[in-house]
This record gives sequence, C-alpha cells and structure tokens, in this order.
Amino acid sequence: MKLQPGSVLAGKYSVTGVLGEGGMGTVYQGRHIEIGYTVAIKVLREDHLGDNDSVSRFHAEARAVAKLRTKHVAKVFDEERWRTGCRSW
Repeated sequence: MKLQPGSVLAGKYSVTGVLGEGGMGTVYQGRHIEIGYTVAIKVLREDHLGDNDSVSRFHAEARAVAKLRTKHVAKVFDEERWRTGCRSW
C-alpha cells in the first residue's frame, strides 16, 4: 500500500512524505494530528501481508525496538492493523 502525503492512518497520523524503502516495507514521515509531534510510520509491504512469517517478523521487530531506550533509535508508540489488513508501527 503506497501512501500519499495527506493520507490519514488510524484516524490520528497524517502522512507528510517518504523517509525510505526496504525489503519489508516503507517508512513514512508523518504528524500526529491532535498533538502535532512528528512521527515515523513503518508500513509492511502488501506482498508480505499474506505471509505469516513476514507478519510475525514485523511484529517482533516492533516489540524489540519498543524496548530500546536510546536517542539513536526511534521510539515505538503504536502498532496498528488497518481494516485493509495493512500493518504499521
């Protein structure tokens, strides 16, 4: 699922651009609509959504990164599965 600037995710994050793409997904820059802080949103590629191993690795990565406490790694605040089946963190 390619997101465009202005797309709203989970009713709270507005996409402002693309930060990078990799083998499992795309990382977007966004803004929390109500609070206004800048966020990075990692979205699993559509062709991985039907692969349970890929979905499990994506979820495990979110949990592992959420445990890290360093200024050099982005904090994980949320994980979401959208009605489309798409996953992000």
